[in-house]
Amino acid sequence: MQPLRHGGMALATSLASALNLLLLLAALRKKLGGMDCRAMAASLGKSILSTAVMALAVLGGFAGMDPQPGTKRPPAWCSVWTLSIAAGVSIYLAASLALWKPGGARPVGSTAGSVRVR
Repeated sequence: MQPLRHGGMALATSLASALNLLLLLAALRKKLGGMDCRAMAASLGKSILSTAVMALAVLGGFAGMDPQPGTKRPPAWCSVWTLSIAAGVSIYLAASLALWKPGGARPVGSTAGSVRVR
């Protein structure tokens, strides 16, 4: 574990999770008899674009706000982090709703009512 240290553990966990996702998708595709991969790829692209918009907005808001190394953070720093998380969530939802088109896949959080229990 010496060369990458804790970063290596994080990388291994991420790779294992990605492999798990691929195996579960293959099993689901086999069970369902096929999946609409084009729609899934489009949805993934929209999610990545929404995430990029959110990241740029949040990182842009933090530009120049980090104190110099070795100095203490002001007590208001916790409020700044809390507000940035709320802004990030709001921006992500707004971006995903802006990319959603009527008649297409539903936006984030609207699929809960469509799941059937056997």
